[in-house]
Amino acid sequence: MMRNLRDKKTMQWILWILLGAFLGTIFFAWGMKYTGGSGQRDPNVVAQVGNAQITYADFNSVYRPALDKLYGTKEDGPTQEEMDTLQQEVLDRMVDDAILEQTAQKLGIAVSNEELAGSIQRMPYFLDESGHFDKNRYFQILQANQLNVAQFEDSQRQQILMQKVRSILMEGFLYTNDELDHYASLLGRDLKADYVSFDPTAYEKGITATESDLKDFYEANKKHYDRPERAKVRHILLRALSAEPQDDEKTKALLDGYRSDILSGKSKFGDLAKK
Repeated sequence: MMRNLRDKKTMQWILWILLGAFLGTIFFAWGMKYTGGSGQRDPNVVAQVGNAQITYADFNSVYRPALDKLYGTKEDGPTQEEMDTLQQEVLDRMVDDAILEQTAQKLGIAVSNEELAGSIQRMPYFLDESGHFDKNRYFQILQANQLNVAQFEDSQRQQILMQKVRSILMEGFLYTNDELDHYASLLGRDLKADYVSFDPTAYEKGITATESDLKDFYEANKKHYDRPERAKVRHILLRALSAEPQDDEKTKALLDGYRSDILSGKSKFGDLAKK
C-alpha cells in the first residue's frame, strides 16, 4: 500500500479523486445542448459551478475572440461542427478555471501584488534592450492590443493562481480547513488505555551476551558503527607582500625560522598554525 502511495502516478490519481470528493457539490449544465436537470434554470446562465454562474455574456466574451481567431485560419470559414467543438472547448475551459478558482479559495491560496508584479516584469515583450522592465513599453503594448491595465493584470493574476493550484494538485496533499479542524479534535480528545510498566534494568540482569553474540550483533549492524577515516589538518601558508625578490626572501626566512623552532621544540606546529 505504502509503495503504491509513493508512486507519483498513483499519487496524482489519488489527489484528483480527493479533489472530486472535495468539490462534490459542484455541477454544471451545458445549456446549449441539454438542460442538465428537470428543475427551473436561469435562461441567462450557461453553466453552474458550485455557487458561481457562467452567464452567456461571460461565455461570449471568451468565445467570440476564439471564434474570430478560428475564422482567421479558415479561408472559407469554419464548419458548424468546428464551431460546436470550439463552443464545448471554451465552456470546458471556463468550468475548469471556475473549479480551480473555488479550490484556491477553499485552500486559502492567493496571488500577492508582489508575485504579480514580478511575473509581469519578467515577461520578455516588456523588456528594453538591456533586459530591464520598461514601463512605457508596457503601456504601449497593452494599448496596441486594446487592453487596459486592470484587465491585463487581472488575467495574469488568474493565470498565476491557476498554475499554483495545479501545482499543488499534482505535487502535494490537499487538506481543507474542516479536515484540519477534525484532525485537531482527534488529537485533543481524552483517551483511556491500559498499559504495562516495564523496568529495563530488571530485564538486563537476566541477560548474558557471549563474545560470539557480540560479534554477530556487530556484523548485523556494522553500518551503525563504521566510520570513515578522518584526518585533522593544520598548515602554515605565507604569501610575500609583493612580487619583489627581497619579499620572497623575507617570507622564506620566516618559514625557515618557524621550522627551526618546531624541530627544536621551542614552538609547537599547532600553535604556529593557529597564529
